[in-house]
Amino acid sequence: MKKTGLIILIFFIFFYCGKRNSSNQKNTPEAEPVTVKTAIVQEMLIAEQIKITGEIAPTFQIEVFPRANGIVVSEAVSLGDAVRKDLMLAEVRQDLPGMEFANVKIEATNNGFLTSDQVDIGGRVSVQKPVYTISGLQPIYMIGKVSESYLSQIKIGAAVSVAVDAYPDESFAGKIAEIDPTVDRMSRMAALKITINNPNLKLKPGMFARCYLKIGDHSGQVVPLDAIVRTGANRYVYRIDDGKAKEIRVQTGVILNETIEVQGELKPGDRVVILGQNLLEDGASVQIEKENLDR
Repeated sequence: MKKTGLIILIFFIFFYCGKRNSSNQKNTPEAEPVTVKTAIVQEMLIAEQIKITGEIAPTFQIEVFPRANGIVVSEAVSLGDAVRKDLMLAEVRQDLPGMEFANVKIEATNNGFLTSDQVDIGGRVSVQKPVYTISGLQPIYMIGKVSESYLSQIKIGAAVSVAVDAYPDESFAGKIAEIDPTVDRMSRMAALKITINNPNLKLKPGMFARCYLKIGDHSGQVVPLDAIVRTGANRYVYRIDDGKAKEIRVQTGVILNETIEVQGELKPGDRVVILGQNLLEDGASVQIEKENLDR
């Protein structure tokens, strides 16, 4: 009889606990959906470009020597001036003891700009030492290097867009002027000369420069840069499926302004999260801000 009572007691304990657990589960609230902003995956034609880095350089540099030793008695130009061939730059008085000579002119030997001026009035000059440098600044060159693997895709006259750090919001139109016929044995790179129009002389010799040369294009999918989630070496986006966030691993490609090329389980028209993704995990419920529904 005692044994039967014990069995009944155990049965009621299990029944009560099970009912209580069931009641607790029903009363547990579901996680609140995460509010997110989204954008649409788009398909577009993506330009394939080579990035070339280098520096700005004059198209030519010519050193000017005086035709006689002596003392500088006058100077007609200043550093940075535009000069033309045969323009008088300075005058020199020869100072051989006991002899008198007419002043000797130092003249420009080419059209260009004075990029070096070693002349001081009253100073001595020698026929063995250059006193001026005349450089070509309009147009001007960018000197860069490119991998030998791209040489078959680069042609003389190809258009490029050149950028320099001094003018971050501007680009300068140029074209390939020369391709070095040899390749450096150590770096496997070939040198390029790119001619750039420089009407306001904004581009200065020695500036760091970079340019982008189009070598083709292909169709691809892009998403805003903000959609990319980085975890170590991996890249992800969160795609919205029926109110849930689906974690999609992607490979990234070309960056185009504020968008980036992606490859993965995506198709044009898919909606991806661009704000709030750091609060998400795979399968999380989401609520999309209404103003983004048409993006």
